[in-house]
Amino acid sequence: MFHNLSHSRSQAEQRLDARSQRVQLGAVGTRCSWLGRNSVTRSGSLLIEVMVSVTLVGLLLSVTVPLMKSANESRRLTDQRRTALQELGNLMEQVASWPRERVTLENVAKLSLSDETKAALPEAKLITKATTQSEPSGAVKIELSLDWDQLGKSDTRSVNLTSWMAGKP
Repeated sequence: MFHNLSHSRSQAEQRLDARSQRVQLGAVGTRCSWLGRNSVTRSGSLLIEVMVSVTLVGLLLSVTVPLMKSANESRRLTDQRRTALQELGNLMEQVASWPRERVTLENVAKLSLSDETKAALPEAKLITKATTQSEPSGAVKIELSLDWDQLGKSDTRSVNLTSWMAGKP
């Protein structure tokens, strides 16, 4: 009886050895029935999965990077336009605070851009006009225009602001 137990243990050990050999062989492409299903493992499947993943990430980056550049450019142009409008609004407010007799073409032409605006807008140019209307109103039309160049591009951007000041000098 003792002999039968040792014989059955050796059979169990043989079955375990055979099973572990199948596990090892299963890694290189044999059938693995011990997984509970009858499947065949594939050699190199991890490499293919990594290559597909890298390709997908590359594709996503190739789409995302230009979108980010475009969004950044749009934000920069919006900031420049906001800066230009704010500067023209400040200058127009300054002119509006002057007495009517001081609002002339010569005085309006003396207006200048702030240092912050000059730094934010490359090659910014302020164009001023003051036109006095003929009788009977004597109103003055004040036009301020701010032009600046886009970095690396040939076209310029422009913002205009017009105001009227009523009354005779």
